[in-house]
Amino acid sequence: MLSVKFPLEVKVYPPSKANPEPVFSIQSMVLFKTRAAKAFVTFVLGLDSFGCWPLQVCKVGSEVEVVYGDVDREELLKAVTERLGQVTPADNYGCLLDACLAAQDVYRQAD
Repeated sequence: MLSVKFPLEVKVYPPSKANPEPVFSIQSMVLFKTRAAKAFVTFVLGLDSFGCWPLQVCKVGSEVEVVYGDVDREELLKAVTERLGQVTPADNYGCLLDACLAAQDVYRQAD
């Protein structure tokens, strides 16, 4: 669902000494046209959250990296984590897409 709106890169990190379980990351590129900005929103899923989806949806981690432009990383991360915090196993469809849209809304409403 996320790839309908945002370009994606999916990576699988094999187990290591630091992390004994494989980790999946889904990185989406989010543009903020009114701010001429771009950020990467990354969702991190451990084996529990990936293997037991949607029951472990609450364990999805998130990261934000501002690539360029006048946007605040902390505000974007707050919007993403707040949206993910509202997700339940029964209401999980499109939650990663919604989290990216919530990040865009931070500056859509501010301008």
